[in-house]
Amino acid sequence: YARRSQYRVGACRRLGIHAQAAREAEREAERFLGIALAVGLPVEDRPPEDDALCRAVLAGFPDHVARRRSLGTAACALVHGRKGRLSPHASVRHAEWFTAAEVIEIERERGEVSVELDLVSALDPAWLAEVFPEAVTSASETWYDSVNRRVMSAEVRRFHDLEVSRKILPEVDAEAAGEVLAAEMVAGRLDVPGWNENVEAWIARVNCLAAWRPDWEIPAIEAEARAFLIRQLCHGAVSLKEVKGRAVLPVVKDWLTPAQRGMVDQEAPERVNLPSGRRARIRYEEGAAPVLSATIQDLFGLTEPPRLAAGTASVVLEILGPNRRPVQVTSDLRSFWAETYPKLKTELKRRYPKHRWE
Repeated sequence: YARRSQYRVGACRRLGIHAQAAREAEREAERFLGIALAVGLPVEDRPPEDDALCRAVLAGFPDHVARRRSLGTAACALVHGRKGRLSPHASVRHAEWFTAAEVIEIERERGEVSVELDLVSALDPAWLAEVFPEAVTSASETWYDSVNRRVMSAEVRRFHDLEVSRKILPEVDAEAAGEVLAAEMVAGRLDVPGWNENVEAWIARVNCLAAWRPDWEIPAIEAEARAFLIRQLCHGAVSLKEVKGRAVLPVVKDWLTPAQRGMVDQEAPERVNLPSGRRARIRYEEGAAPVLSATIQDLFGLTEPPRLAAGTASVVLEILGPNRRPVQVTSDLRSFWAETYPKLKTELKRRYPKHRWE
């Protein structure tokens, strides 16, 4: 058409043809044909098929292979992790796969750069393995499906890093699935079922005792250990439902030997006996003193706060009034009874006459 139009710019532009480029293409074609005839190559006096032209473009621009994200959008994914958009002037509008002979970077507002794909040719993804067999790979991939709440597996074919096909596999390797679930939990994208306050309280007791008595060589449960325990909990599980059915605390406690667990129970106990007969719970926090909350009545008869870790860690007492609100926080109980309590007693006895006061 360009030749018949004598390469007039206006006539060529109406069909989206660059007149000068078409003229240069004809010159190059004549030159190549002349070389072919000179060396005795067979030359067919007919235009090539469309597929042959598209394959030729693919062979020339393997780094410009792109796939539409969906047929309803111009957004595309290119090889090597790049993103772009189909040019509004592109003649191929409905193909899912294509090669762009021209990749244009356009600077937008605020310094953003967008990639526009033009001079595109449709391609059949089957050509990729035929033209570039070394660039097409196949591998089994496993991932967590948040919709089905389970691990899925698929055979995935890629051209470089661009996905060509994905075939869901009916079976998932249980060991690999457990690692995927654990990785999601360690990264914080999934909650660990059953990893509750009781588990965290146990870990705090272990870590506090390990810090108070390093000579006892109790292994602390830190980030790396937590990840290991989560992997143990998820081992062999394919779905989140399977993990939910597993007890967490026994797995976490198995981080220690039976002897070490006994030391935790004895030297960093969950609860201690008070003179009132009540068993009060101790709150442990790494890097801080343990805290015990109790009412004044529960503490009558106690002259010293409990001591932990063979006497090396003292408990801070959060002393509560009858309304369960703190009236004093101290680790010096003798001074509280001698100095603070007599002043508090008069006021509290007036407000709460039915309670016992000593």
